Order: sequence, then structure tokens, then C-alpha cells
Amino acid sequence: MRGNCMESTESIAPVRKSSGNKLTAMMVVRNEAGRYLRQVLEDLSEWVDEIVILDDASDDDTPSICTGCHKVVRFERNSLPMFINHEGKLRARLWTMVDVPIHVGRLVRLDVVVTRDEIIVLVALPPARMSP
Repeated sequence: MRGNCMESTESIAPVRKSSGNKLTAMMVVRNEAGRYLRQVLEDLSEWVDEIVILDDASDDDTPSICTGCHKVVRFERNSLPMFINHEGKLRARLWTMVDVPIHVGRLVRLDVVVTRDEIIVLVALPPARMSP
């Protein structure tokens, strides 16, 4: 019988090649300055090598928070929001922002959902056409 996925994983050693690998996180953000953006970037920085962020026309301090994170290697900002009417185009643009050949590393797209009691990070693997 398999264990509960919520059980402690402290005894599990991270599985990662010793060299020749890179983990890139990708995020779309908009007006997240007053929420959990700093915390998410800090926590994420412990796990990934670099972060790529597409800002969907934030009108708060989100851009400066993103660019202030040392793991953010690429940050772009839309002049007008796209999410409501063109979410697919927005996400497609995010994928094009990562110029790492797929065979060099792995990409992870993150969606962050904030509930009253917790932060849930949803991870999406690359589209099938980008798989090695």
C-alpha cells in the first residue's frame, strides 16, 4: 500500500543529476504585490535555478518585486492585460520567453492559487511538442 502523499518527506533525498541540468520556473502574474508574490518567489528560489515571469499589465508594485528577485532571469510586462480575452495567447507568449533548448534542462510552469489557509502551487509540464 502506498503512503499518504501528505506524509513527511524529510527522509527522501532530492533526486537531481549532479551536473548538466537546469530547472526553470515560468509564471504569469498580475497585481500580486499585496498578496503572496514575495513569499512564492523566495520559496521557489530554493528549488529552481531560474525564473521567467510575464507580467500581465500590473498596475501595482508587482514588477519591482519580480525584478528584485535574484533568480528572475527574464521579466516582460504587457502594456495591456490579456488574460480575460486572450489567455491562450498570454500563455503561448510565456512559453516563447524561455530560450533554453529543451534538451538542456526542464521547464515548469506555475499557477499559484491562494486560499484562505494555504498557498497551492500548481505545476504544469511543457506541452507535448516540447517534450524531449
